[in-house]
Amino acid sequence: MVITKATMSLYNYYDMWPTYLNGPRTLFKLTKQWSQKEASWDKASASTTWAKKGGDYNTSPVAKLKDTNFVQWEHFDVTQAIIDFQKSPSSNYGFLLKFDSYTPNHNVLYVSSEDKDSVQNRPKLAITIEETTGISHARVAENNLIRITQSNGLVKMLLPFSGNTQVSITDMMGKQIAAFTVSANNGWISMPGAISSGMHIFTVQNADKKITTKTLITR
Repeated sequence: MVITKATMSLYNYYDMWPTYLNGPRTLFKLTKQWSQKEASWDKASASTTWAKKGGDYNTSPVAKLKDTNFVQWEHFDVTQAIIDFQKSPSSNYGFLLKFDSYTPNHNVLYVSSEDKDSVQNRPKLAITIEETTGISHARVAENNLIRITQSNGLVKMLLPFSGNTQVSITDMMGKQIAAFTVSANNGWISMPGAISSGMHIFTVQNADKKITTKTLITR
């Protein structure tokens, strides 16, 4: 599998021009684990403080966006960042988006992943891949990537989790092929039993997150 393109899309819905302006902004990689429910300007989680208020991030830009109109999709090229995350899943803490400079009238509101009124406008990550040998991922959800490989006839999965993790494999008709619990510890695991060729849906979940990926396996 070769990732050729990855685009993150956010829907900007704040229509307050000319009172407020967007302003140029830049996307960076976060460098510290954080809690979606607990993070604030000062804290990454209830028990962890950011080293720098607003978030700890790598200062090398991932993508830049010029000033835009309101109420529209905004697209960020995150191809290299996703390739980096695929190579090193433990480095994936997501992204931080910040204004290049701040003025009192800079304001942007985006539809969030929890939005119930505008489900179709939730953030999206689109990944384009080229199939090389036996395995190809068609789609990845959430912030981390599941990596799958074949070795000596066995299918192995690299889980970017730690602790007890539930794994479920179904075919495209929804029939369950396998379901098991492992202690992932951010390492490779072997699938129990033989997995036939074809498109499969892998769902992996622990206490903190859930990832689903559609994967083609050929033998």
